[in-house]
Amino acid sequence: MTATSLETFRALCPEFEHVEDPVVTIQLTAAAQAHDPNGWGSSVYVQAMCYYAAHVMKQMGVGLADELIAGETGKAGPVINRKAGDLAEGYGAGGRSLASVADGELMETVYGRRYLQLRKGRSSRSAQHITIPIT
Repeated sequence: MTATSLETFRALCPEFEHVEDPVVTIQLTAAAQAHDPNGWGSSVYVQAMCYYAAHVMKQMGVGLADELIAGETGKAGPVINRKAGDLAEGYGAGGRSLASVADGELMETVYGRRYLQLRKGRSSRSAQHITIPIT
């Protein structure tokens, strides 16, 4: 990871501003150790590791409580049921039915979903660099 990883993490994942730097750094290091940087490309590797670390932290309960933050940082899936009387809402399972078991957990947080988007784009980025010899 680069020296700017922590700064990038702070910019991409402001919900963890209350988490001390050493805790974030440990998670960033663990994320980097679990991934091969050569498979990502330098343009998105740090960003992907930040999202992966944030996903892990969110799963551990380190982030802000979902009801305290705006946006889609919570674990709940899409709204699948609404009721006007008594204001009831029902939520899906965060996309597990649409993803493999391994990716299902990543679908549970916005950070995991952003990581998956970058990972999906990785194949198209690497395809752009393939040269096919003409015989």
